[in-house]
Amino acid sequence: MVNIGTGVAHPPRWTSDSTVAEVTSIQLEFRELSRLTGDKKFQEAAEEVTRRVHALHGKLDGLVPMFINTNSGSFTHLGVFTLGARADSYYEYLLKQWIQGGKKERQLLEDYLEAVDGIRKHLLARSEPRKLTFVGELNHGRFSAKMVSGRVFP
Repeated sequence: MVNIGTGVAHPPRWTSDSTVAEVTSIQLEFRELSRLTGDKKFQEAAEEVTRRVHALHGKLDGLVPMFINTNSGSFTHLGVFTLGARADSYYEYLLKQWIQGGKKERQLLEDYLEAVDGIRKHLLARSEPRKLTFVGELNHGRFSAKMVSGRVFP
């Protein structure tokens, strides 16, 4: 969170971490702000965050843990992967940035496609007996059938 009056940033009171969704879901707006103002500093700041997240250790087949330590910039809660709140926007914004950039930024598409493969491999399951596909969570190697979305696919 950023105090608009002082410009001072700090994490929520309940943690020293920021969520991956918080860290990676302003990129579109900052890129557009640079386009509208002609000042590249906003886009450059957003792209630096994207590059740093891309380079972080702790991913699993393109899936990212849901928290980043605000002091170290490293993933925390390693081994917990979800498409639920606090992480979902990361994946969504990879694809949206690629589209916004004229489909030219290969690394964004590659990260997105790698994550899609990770989702298929680790987060999808089929219900019994109707064989409906749903998205769950992975917690330290154990699949949790906890639904992270109200969508179920036949």
